[in-house]
Amino acid sequence: MKSKYFVFCVLTILILSSCRKDDSADPNDNYCMRDITSGAGVILLSGADYNVAGDLFESNSIDYSNLQFYRVQTEASGRHHIRCHQYINNLKLFTNDVIFHFDENDQFDHISGGLIQQINLDTIAKTENYELVGIFEKSLTEDSTSFVGDMDLDTCCFDLEFGYYDLNIAAGSPDYSFAKVWKITFKESEFPYLIVNDNNAEPIYYDNGIRY
Repeated sequence: MKSKYFVFCVLTILILSSCRKDDSADPNDNYCMRDITSGAGVILLSGADYNVAGDLFESNSIDYSNLQFYRVQTEASGRHHIRCHQYINNLKLFTNDVIFHFDENDQFDHISGGLIQQINLDTIAKTENYELVGIFEKSLTEDSTSFVGDMDLDTCCFDLEFGYYDLNIAAGSPDYSFAKVWKITFKESEFPYLIVNDNNAEPIYYDNGIRY
């Protein structure tokens, strides 16, 4: 119960901080929103961690042009574990993260997860941003386990990111079925978020961040 309350408090603070109108937003827009879609070149780590990851990949001649490092874990033994988002066609895969493991001598050991080499989909989005925010708001108001549905969502700002999603991920299927999707969340917040299929504007996955 304490852990649930802690998560609730953290989410409340993060979301409330995003629910003040952005002064830079167009006042003629119905929603305060921004498209944060970006490529693998955006650095998520501190300079020290990024250098550790880059040096390991380069010394082992591993191409990381389609990878985005987001966590470096180092054991007392000297083993390293580098967690990465994958990018194809310069779009993020919201599923299919991979972990590269290096031994105590900084030699590549193995990889957890499969590297995606190709996705035969274009990079053109069809769903309008305002539609996505409306779909997200509907999911929030229908969420009986979260406080968010009771908020004045008209005062909030939203982040939208375009990418790919494996529709078979939940079933644990070895076969991939990728779709173009949008990820919507509150500005600069991790939860709650919604994945929406760009092809038909249907919700695929909703997560309010509450863990029991």
